[in-house]
Amino acid sequence: MFVSLVKNLFVLFVFFLMISNNFAQSDSTSTESVKILLENGGTILGKLIEKDSLQYRILDENQIEMIIPADKIERVEFITGREKFNNVNDSRLLFSPTARMPDAGSVYLSVAELFFPFLSVSPLDFATIGGGISIIPGVEHQFYYFAPKVGVSFDDLNFAAGALVLNTLNSPSNEDNVGIYYGAATLDLPRAGITLGLGYGYHGEDVARDPAIMVGFEIQLTGGSYLISENWLLNNSKFQFITLGVRVFGTHFCGDFALGMPLQTGSRGFPILPWVGVGYNF
Repeated sequence: MFVSLVKNLFVLFVFFLMISNNFAQSDSTSTESVKILLENGGTILGKLIEKDSLQYRILDENQIEMIIPADKIERVEFITGREKFNNVNDSRLLFSPTARMPDAGSVYLSVAELFFPFLSVSPLDFATIGGGISIIPGVEHQFYYFAPKVGVSFDDLNFAAGALVLNTLNSPSNEDNVGIYYGAATLDLPRAGITLGLGYGYHGEDVARDPAIMVGFEIQLTGGSYLISENWLLNNSKFQFITLGVRVFGTHFCGDFALGMPLQTGSRGFPILPWVGVGYNF
């Protein structure tokens, strides 16, 4: 079964790579992609058509021509590769992390499914520390969770390793901890990204023999939104879980809405599970 899973993941990887390459080819008519940072804090991504001492003329990501007065511009950066994928919170998919690392000094706050806040701080370019405490109404003993991650980048290829630790606030011992140890790789392409993850669940000192495999992707739709998906396959298990959603974002804020569905046979009840999340980058 493991060989079959690997084959299926490889096919998915190639498929998403082909989609991303199509986006890249359609975006390759100009070599001068720019990020324009405005004095009011806004950011515009596009292709530079023409510039002079008074203004910049660009074609933005929605193929709309814009003229920006030079005195409204704080800084202009010429960009390639990953930066063409305008993603305000690229260190995570919906629930799972990508292998990308936020810049040193980055701080973001997110809330998933209304009841699970999460604060992440990046003291270094290669390390982040995050965690939170659930706020589920009517639950006497809330959960706490802790998620360290380290990573490294090589141009458009990123690698990371980390863990998720989960327990209740009244737990007397770390032997009650549950969570997952994982490794991840993310390939950055113009207007797209692909992430593959491999994780081993644990309870106390007992670690699962069989891995969980995650494949996720992001495809930018407009300058302020992109398609996002993460999909879980558990080896030696019939359980598979797929998601598909949209993230919308501005300079600091992002919002996620997705639908998830288990694929195992014999499941009962309404099969579609909604996912809602918001985040803010300081």
